[in-house]
Amino acid sequence: MRKSLFLIAIAFLGNISGIKSQDMLSRQAPMDKQTSPTAAIQSDKKSVSNTEARTTATKKEPHLLFMGVPIDGSIEMFDQKISEKGFHKSSAGGYSGFFYGQFCVAHSEVNNNTGNVCEVLIRYNQLIAKYTENQLISLYNSIVRDLKKKYKTAKRSETSGSIVLSMPLGYIECKIYTTIFGKMGGGVNLTIRYVDKKNTPDYSVPTLKRYEDDL
Repeated sequence: MRKSLFLIAIAFLGNISGIKSQDMLSRQAPMDKQTSPTAAIQSDKKSVSNTEARTTATKKEPHLLFMGVPIDGSIEMFDQKISEKGFHKSSAGGYSGFFYGQFCVAHSEVNNNTGNVCEVLIRYNQLIAKYTENQLISLYNSIVRDLKKKYKTAKRSETSGSIVLSMPLGYIECKIYTTIFGKMGGGVNLTIRYVDKKNTPDYSVPTLKRYEDDL
């Protein structure tokens, strides 16, 4: 009888121990499913790293270059950068200096919606700089030749006296023409336009018209 009672007591204690063990395991199970503090920190670091990468990519977004200067940013910032290239601010609001080894005047255009510079125009004028017509024609031919060499992969459109080189970041237009009077100055003019795609509102590449199309 005593032996039977002893065995029953042992069985009873064993059941209690099993219940407690299962209860402890059930309480510990959610802990196993939770993310450890180290994994959470690593996840946060990765998220911050991805955000910084996107921010850096935005800051370094490429633009068309003029003399190595991105056509972007405020006019004050652009003035500073272009002055380092030897151009000087004129009283008329433009610049004067040397481009392609020859004296010229330059103007920059600003996107009124963003305040960013979007275009640069270089102009050689026969009367202002005392060039002869033949000198400007020769200069035009040299510039066109070297533009083709530098921007070999650009899509080109060319007619007599004008050329447009279109690229993913913008386009460059070079042309030579004659004016009689006005603020552009009389005589022969040679202009080169650098137009940035991203900063130019309603951006479109010019379509050149051939004289023979009028016939």
